Amino acid sequence: MDSSTARLFIGQAFETDLVIGFTGPTNFGTGPFKGANSETGVRVGIFTNYFELPSGYVSGTALQTSTATWNATSFADLGLTTGTYTWSWGNEASADTFTIRVGAVVPEPATWAMMLIGFGSVGFAMRRRSAVGTTVSHA
Repeated sequence: MDSSTARLFIGQAFETDLVIGFTGPTNFGTGPFKGANSETGVRVGIFTNYFELPSGYVSGTALQTSTATWNATSFADLGLTTGTYTWSWGNEASADTFTIRVGAVVPEPATWAMMLIGFGSVGFAMRRRSAVGTTVSHA
């Protein structure tokens, strides 16, 4: 990856189809392209002007899990900038997106809301329970 090129390939080299004509970021870091030490799963790749997807990929279907491992390498070594990068292509029924998250995963707002509701409910139940069980007597 350099300042004008986005390149990332994950998964083993199998037959792939190319997707051309998408919108999205043109890069996600400033580092040079560095191949992974090991890869598993189907090949998925991003280059500045095309995607590489498994041969026969049908729009809207989930991709198999693919992994890539870079030994003794950090995000900084790869020149990746932390963030979420999304590309999209196609129209209507054939519309599709591809998202990469670099760095720590940040919970979505709906997840935060559910956690707050859950903690609030537990706190309310505990407070109500202790208030119901309290008796005061005077001698």
